Amino acid sequence: MVDGVWGNGVSFDNTLLSETYKRLGRTPPWPFWKDRCYRTVKSMFQNVPMERSGTHHNALDDARTQAQHLIEISKAHGNFL
Repeated sequence: MVDGVWGNGVSFDNTLLSETYKRLGRTPPWPFWKDRCYRTVKSMFQNVPMERSGTHHNALDDARTQAQHLIEISKAHGNFL
C-alpha cells in the first residue's frame, strides 16, 4: 500500500484515479484519508516559484512540473515531505 497520493485538487485528480481503480475491480492502494492536495500547498507557499518543463497542459509534463515544485516547496520549508 502506498502512503498517499497527491493531486492538483483532491476532488478531481485523486477522485478520477480512485474511481478508475474501482471500475477495474481493484482497491486504490492508498487509504482515503491519505489524499493530498498540491493546489493547497502551492497556494500556501507562493514564495517558491514554479519552473515549468515540457509542454504546458500535457498531463505527464504538468505532473512532473508539479511534483518538482512540491519538492522545492518542501526543501524551502523544512523538508516536510
